[in-house]
Amino acid sequence: MMVASTVRYQAFGVRTCTRTLRYNRRTAAAAAATQTGETKKVALVTGGSGGIGASTVRNLVEKNYTVVIAARSKTKATSAADQVRESVPDADVRIADLDLASFASVRACADNILDEYERLDVVCNNAGIMALPSRELSVDGCEMQMQVNHLGHFVLMEKLYPLLKATADASGEPARIVNVSSVAHNFASTSFPVTDVNLAEPGAYGALGWTAYGNSKLANILFTKELHRRLRKAGVSNVLVNAVHPGVVDSELPRNLSINFYPLLRILGQLITNDEGARGQTRLCLGSAPFETVSGAYIAEMASQGKKGEHELFDSSAQSNDLGLQRAFWDESCRLTGSKWNVLEASTQTEQQLSEMNV
Repeated sequence: MMVASTVRYQAFGVRTCTRTLRYNRRTAAAAAATQTGETKKVALVTGGSGGIGASTVRNLVEKNYTVVIAARSKTKATSAADQVRESVPDADVRIADLDLASFASVRACADNILDEYERLDVVCNNAGIMALPSRELSVDGCEMQMQVNHLGHFVLMEKLYPLLKATADASGEPARIVNVSSVAHNFASTSFPVTDVNLAEPGAYGALGWTAYGNSKLANILFTKELHRRLRKAGVSNVLVNAVHPGVVDSELPRNLSINFYPLLRILGQLITNDEGARGQTRLCLGSAPFETVSGAYIAEMASQGKKGEHELFDSSAQSNDLGLQRAFWDESCRLTGSKWNVLEASTQTEQQLSEMNV
């Protein structure tokens, strides 16, 4: 059950502060255990039942995380969890029902997570669909790729943010949000439809093919950068959020393409494996060097630069760095989902101060 209360958190010698949060009923009791290392870190991976998501789950389990696979298919999630347990002794892998194409399902999943888990250290928003052959709307009336790839995760993060923040406060270590984007964000509409995300124009391959997918991947980066800015404006420095292009992975994601160029990329040696694609988001989830304190950034796989399977900080598109677009699309995402993000505290820094900090 979710309750509103005021809890005091003492994080490893840092002065005690009082924060009003909407949080899980177990969070207060878990704070002391978190501080003394009595509980394992917990990570949630959406779409963790296959592809780079499954590789990410295994990587985190190998680092002694409890990992929750949030997926639509319980059968696939169970199979993925069983495979991890076979390869990693004493693996702690859980399953959560999540259909990102339904805001009701997303909120129900988040409520279950908040009710069941005492802490949450990492969320990897990995699930996604790609280049649908025809225009399709979700049960909530949103273009399907935009809802599954961005809007569903937007709702999920609003609900889970308080537990991420409480965990960071109690443990003294940053909580981390990783949004899986794509180089395809460069394929977004040049006049990104802030107020028309149910885009009806045809894409390069079939109706809505690349344009809608590109829009959803641009949305991932806009969300990342705007959330980072709002966190810093609220004086929150212990919740880090980044976006990552995992690389062009040899997976089932392009199954809807009417013209599949993956065989050519395979011949040219430009495709990478699931394990290679998962490296970047795994490093962000773990805060591995050089990403320990990075936030608001875009990380990309570097095969195009002759560094296959390596991930580095990279410049995303000019569109994705447009402050006005970031803010406008945040507001539009709130309108479409009914989210308010009131969980972010009032600003403690001015826009001028943020500008001077390059936030």
